[in-house]
Amino acid sequence: MTLVAFRDAIVETLASQLPRGVTVQAHDGSFGAKGSQLSTVGDVAIFVTALGVTDVEDMMPPEMAVNFAAHVFVRRVKDATQTRGDAAMALADCLVGIVSQERWGLDTRVATAIRADNLYSPDLMQQGFTLWIVSWRQSIRHADVLTSEEALDNMRRLLVTYNLVPRSDDAPLVQDQIDLEAPL
Repeated sequence: MTLVAFRDAIVETLASQLPRGVTVQAHDGSFGAKGSQLSTVGDVAIFVTALGVTDVEDMMPPEMAVNFAAHVFVRRVKDATQTRGDAAMALADCLVGIVSQERWGLDTRVATAIRADNLYSPDLMQQGFTLWIVSWRQSIRHADVLTSEEALDNMRRLLVTYNLVPRSDDAPLVQDQIDLEAPL
């Protein structure tokens, strides 16, 4: 089990449990008000991000707590009686309920430190978005992550993405992959 697989299991479960029309995707968490990822957001979207690893327990097998966040973006609501803010808050409330009970089909502990926050931003508001974030901490066996062959393969590979014309928003991105041959 890798952290990517953990996050992807969350995405898959949320996508199956949330109402039709809610887009659920994995994301690296690098949001910006003028970021290109916002141009692809539909009416309602949730982006799931692994924020970091904390509290590695010295026990057998070792466990680590992973901090996750689900970013709830609402651009339009179909119900004219509901505001974007109310729709985002209702979806955040629904996520809190799911996260508090869910183990994502994996051998994890129950989520802790669950919270939901309204992140008002004038820039996002100007672009027509309301944003709520639901965050939580959930433990998984550390040994599963460290012994994964996929995780080791990723450590042996360097991926570099760069912009050919840095001051242009629509410049092509180039990606190089370098396979590192070093004994572990």
